Amino acid sequence: MKLGADHVLFGLGIAAAAIGLWFFVLAISSWAGGWARLARSHRAPEPPAAGLARWLSGRFGVVSYSGVLAMRVDDLGLTLSAMWMFRPFHPPLFVPWHALQGDEVRSFLTRCVRLRFPDAPGVSAVFCGMSATLLRPYLDRMSRGSRRRP
Repeated sequence: MKLGADHVLFGLGIAAAAIGLWFFVLAISSWAGGWARLARSHRAPEPPAAGLARWLSGRFGVVSYSGVLAMRVDDLGLTLSAMWMFRPFHPPLFVPWHALQGDEVRSFLTRCVRLRFPDAPGVSAVFCGMSATLLRPYLDRMSRGSRRRP
Protein backbone atom coordinates (compact mmCIF):
# COMPACT_ATOMS: atom_id res chain seq x y z
CA MET A 1 0.00 0.00 0.00
CA LYS A 2 1.37 3.36 -1.01
CA LEU A 3 1.17 6.26 1.44
CA GLY A 4 -0.19 9.44 0.00
CA ALA A 5 0.48 13.00 1.08
CA ASP A 6 -2.79 13.10 2.98
CA HIS A 7 -1.71 10.10 5.12
CA VAL A 8 1.60 11.74 5.93
CA LEU A 9 -0.09 15.03 6.81
CA PHE A 10 -2.62 13.20 8.99
CA GLY A 11 0.22 11.41 10.86
CA LEU A 12 2.10 14.68 11.35
CA GLY A 13 -1.09 16.32 12.58
CA ILE A 14 -1.65 13.59 15.17
CA ALA A 15 1.97 13.89 16.35
CA ALA A 16 1.71 17.69 16.60
CA ALA A 17 -1.57 17.41 18.55
CA ALA A 18 -0.04 14.92 21.00
CA ILE A 19 2.99 17.14 21.58
CA GLY A 20 0.76 20.19 21.98
CA LEU A 21 -1.42 18.36 24.51
CA TRP A 22 1.69 17.30 26.48
CA PHE A 23 2.93 20.89 26.66
CA PHE A 24 -0.55 22.06 27.70
CA VAL A 25 -0.65 19.51 30.55
CA LEU A 26 2.84 20.56 31.70
CA ALA A 27 1.88 24.24 31.66
CA ILE A 28 -1.30 23.62 33.67
CA SER A 29 0.50 21.42 36.21
CA SER A 30 3.25 24.01 36.70
CA TRP A 31 0.65 26.70 37.27
CA ALA A 32 -1.71 24.61 39.45
CA GLY A 33 0.99 23.21 41.72
CA GLY A 34 2.87 26.47 42.19
CA TRP A 35 6.14 25.52 40.45
CA ALA A 36 5.77 28.45 38.05
CA ARG A 37 5.20 30.90 40.92
CA LEU A 38 8.19 29.52 42.78
CA ALA A 39 10.38 29.80 39.68
CA ARG A 40 9.74 33.56 39.54
CA SER A 41 11.82 34.06 42.68
CA HIS A 42 13.94 30.90 42.90
CA ARG A 43 14.92 29.82 39.39
CA ALA A 44 18.32 28.12 39.49
CA PRO A 45 20.98 30.12 37.62
CA GLU A 46 21.86 27.00 35.65
CA PRO A 47 20.74 23.37 35.68
CA PRO A 48 22.55 21.39 38.38
CA ALA A 49 25.20 19.13 36.91
CA ALA A 50 26.24 16.81 39.72
CA GLY A 51 25.30 15.56 43.14
CA LEU A 52 21.63 15.02 42.36
CA ALA A 53 19.55 12.22 43.80
CA ARG A 54 17.25 11.19 40.95
CA TRP A 55 13.88 9.47 40.51
CA LEU A 56 12.42 11.13 43.60
CA SER A 57 8.83 12.11 44.26
CA GLY A 58 7.07 15.09 45.76
CA ARG A 59 3.79 16.93 45.68
CA PHE A 60 3.43 20.63 44.94
CA GLY A 61 -0.06 21.65 45.96
CA VAL A 62 -2.44 19.35 44.08
CA VAL A 63 0.18 18.15 41.58
CA SER A 64 2.10 14.95 42.25
CA TYR A 65 5.53 14.48 40.70
CA SER A 66 6.04 10.72 41.12
CA GLY A 67 9.54 9.58 40.33
CA VAL A 68 10.36 12.51 38.04
CA LEU A 69 12.26 14.83 40.40
CA ALA A 70 15.96 15.25 41.01
CA MET A 71 17.07 16.86 44.28
CA ARG A 72 20.27 18.08 45.84
CA VAL A 73 20.48 19.28 49.42
CA ASP A 74 23.66 20.90 50.69
CA ASP A 75 24.78 23.63 53.05
CA LEU A 76 23.52 26.34 50.69
CA GLY A 77 20.00 25.13 50.11
CA LEU A 78 17.66 22.91 48.11
CA THR A 79 18.00 22.34 44.38
CA LEU A 80 15.11 20.73 42.52
CA SER A 81 14.67 19.86 38.89
CA ALA A 82 12.30 17.77 36.83
CA MET A 83 13.32 15.03 34.44
CA TRP A 84 13.98 16.36 30.90
CA MET A 85 10.62 15.19 29.59
CA PHE A 86 8.85 17.18 32.32
CA ARG A 87 11.18 20.21 32.15
CA PRO A 88 9.04 22.48 29.90
CA PHE A 89 7.36 25.00 32.24
CA HIS A 90 9.34 23.47 35.15
CA PRO A 91 12.73 25.24 35.22
CA PRO A 92 15.29 24.02 37.79
CA LEU A 93 14.87 25.66 41.20
CA PHE A 94 17.34 26.66 43.87
CA VAL A 95 15.93 27.75 47.24
CA PRO A 96 18.34 28.81 50.01
CA TRP A 97 17.49 27.47 53.46
CA HIS A 98 16.63 30.90 54.82
CA ALA A 99 13.86 31.18 52.19
CA LEU A 100 12.14 27.96 53.36
CA GLN A 101 9.80 27.03 56.16
CA GLY A 102 9.71 23.33 56.89
CA ASP A 103 8.31 20.84 59.31
CA GLU A 104 7.79 17.14 59.66
CA VAL A 105 4.27 15.80 59.16
CA ARG A 106 2.66 12.38 59.22
CA SER A 107 0.97 11.02 56.13
CA PHE A 108 -0.75 7.68 56.73
CA LEU A 109 2.08 5.42 57.92
CA THR A 110 5.07 7.51 56.93
CA ARG A 111 6.77 10.69 58.07
CA CYS A 112 7.02 13.39 55.44
CA VAL A 113 8.60 16.83 55.19
CA ARG A 114 6.39 19.77 54.25
CA LEU A 115 8.02 22.88 52.82
CA ARG A 116 6.51 26.34 52.49
CA PHE A 117 8.00 29.17 50.50
CA PRO A 118 7.35 32.64 51.99
CA ASP A 119 8.54 34.27 48.74
CA ALA A 120 5.70 32.45 46.94
CA PRO A 121 2.68 32.67 49.26
CA GLY A 122 0.31 29.74 48.99
CA VAL A 123 2.90 27.37 47.52
CA SER A 124 3.77 24.31 49.56
CA ALA A 125 5.41 20.99 48.81
CA VAL A 126 5.31 17.65 50.61
CA PHE A 127 8.11 15.12 50.26
CA CYS A 128 7.94 11.57 51.61
CA GLY A 129 10.23 8.57 51.38
CA MET A 130 13.78 9.15 50.16
CA SER A 131 13.06 12.82 49.44
CA ALA A 132 12.10 13.37 53.09
CA THR A 133 15.16 11.43 54.25
CA LEU A 134 17.39 13.84 52.32
CA LEU A 135 15.61 16.92 53.69
CA ARG A 136 15.19 15.90 57.33
CA PRO A 137 18.79 16.73 58.46
CA TYR A 138 18.32 20.30 57.19
CA LEU A 139 15.02 21.05 58.95
CA ASP A 140 16.82 22.96 61.71
CA ARG A 141 18.10 25.45 59.10
CA MET A 142 14.53 26.37 58.17
CA SER A 143 11.98 28.14 60.28
CA ARG A 144 9.29 25.77 61.58
CA GLY A 145 5.70 25.79 60.41
CA SER A 146 2.73 24.36 62.24
CA ARG A 147 2.49 20.60 62.76
CA ARG A 148 -0.59 19.53 60.80
CA ARG A 149 -1.31 16.77 58.33
CA PRO A 150 -0.25 17.55 54.72
